[in-house]
Amino acid sequence: MDLKEIIRKAASDEPLTPEERNFLGDCTVVEEAELIAAREEVRRLEEENRDLTAALPEQERERRQFETRLAELRTRVEQASLERDAARQELARYDFRRAVDRLAVRHGFVDPDYLEFLCDKRKLDFSTAETGGEAENLMRELREKYPRLFRLDIRPGVETPLPGGDAGNAPSGTDDIASLLAAAPALPE
Repeated sequence: MDLKEIIRKAASDEPLTPEERNFLGDCTVVEEAELIAAREEVRRLEEENRDLTAALPEQERERRQFETRLAELRTRVEQASLERDAARQELARYDFRRAVDRLAVRHGFVDPDYLEFLCDKRKLDFSTAETGGEAENLMRELREKYPRLFRLDIRPGVETPLPGGDAGNAPSGTDDIASLLAAAPALPE
């Protein structure tokens, strides 16, 4: 096996075979000297590359710098575009959720998450005026099919008039209790 070939593979991040790994593990002092010589050769080649780059005409160096900078800027623009698109989607989702929440409150719907699912399923777009009619139709259908999903308007007290006339002629609380006690059956002794 050639040590220089193994070093080249390791320097270019190519995977080493098990035989090559074993060979490196069994390296003797003589082979380590070859390794040091190979490192020196790599340094010498890097210096030659720098010298060649320095020997390039000014225009060529500027062109390479420009291309490198242009590639960096393109990468940054692409990343910024992706972030912008993600922000737009998040904002649209937030606006959609706010519209669904307002619809749920206006109609007394008790589960806004479920309503959001239904609106999303029907692909309601709250940014258009025609969606208002579609949303109202959806709420009407839901109220007819699933009334348990809506709050009830319940107020304490009696809404119907008392028997025997209007509220002004209603018996007072003590008269009513006295008449009930008088009509109660007697307890056996």
